[in-house]
Amino acid sequence: MIKSITLWLPRLVYVITVNIFVLLKRASRRFPKYIYAIITILGTKKKVDAINEENIRRAKEKGKEVTILLHGTLANYYKTMYCTIIILKKLGLDVISIGYNYNTPIENSGAEIKKKIEKILKETNKKKVNIFGICLGGVVARYYAEVLGGKEKINRLVTLQSPIWKIPEKDTGAVANSLFGGRPRLYNSGIEKIKNKHTVKDYLYICSLDDLIIKPEYSIHTGLNCHILRGGHLFASYYTEALRTAAVFIKTGKVKRWY
Repeated sequence: MIKSITLWLPRLVYVITVNIFVLLKRASRRFPKYIYAIITILGTKKKVDAINEENIRRAKEKGKEVTILLHGTLANYYKTMYCTIIILKKLGLDVISIGYNYNTPIENSGAEIKKKIEKILKETNKKKVNIFGICLGGVVARYYAEVLGGKEKINRLVTLQSPIWKIPEKDTGAVANSLFGGRPRLYNSGIEKIKNKHTVKDYLYICSLDDLIIKPEYSIHTGLNCHILRGGHLFASYYTEALRTAAVFIKTGKVKRWY
């Protein structure tokens, strides 16, 4: 019996593995953002730090542009951004994901990323960076640009599903954010300080009509280079359409529709 088990067990494992792979592949075609969200749990600080170091080296030695990736609230630069980094890599965009403390005032977060960007510019011998900010990361990026003098060091800026206007604290999105450990009042204070300030020349804002956390009335500005898509907020970091749009704009300065 033991002999028979040793014969069929490897085959069974093989068949199960192949079927799981096929199912994941099919699912990734129909529901890519959900598969990416599952894969992102594989992200670790060690992995992303290694990717960052490699992209800094490539920027210095091969003349590659520097693109900074900023996570949103209730997130971090490695775990939640891992799949975003992978997708952008496939789209031809090497990013350096940096973190900040989302539970402090925007002034603190802005100063934190300013210090890190200056360090990266020095390490890569570059004068400017591109920035891709998701959710609160977009607010922090804009604060850095508009208040802390960062606009002089930004080549192209993209924000994804990031608030342009203050979100009332009684709004369902703000309440949900607060319940999970966010600080909407602090975020609103920072948003107010950069209201109607959009001086970065090459700036693309990507927002969604279906976002229930940052609703359209708080995210759409008709005076901006605004690209509107469909999709909620939870998996915004893994929307391939949005990431493709961002990658193309950062690389070429052009906006291309994929849907």
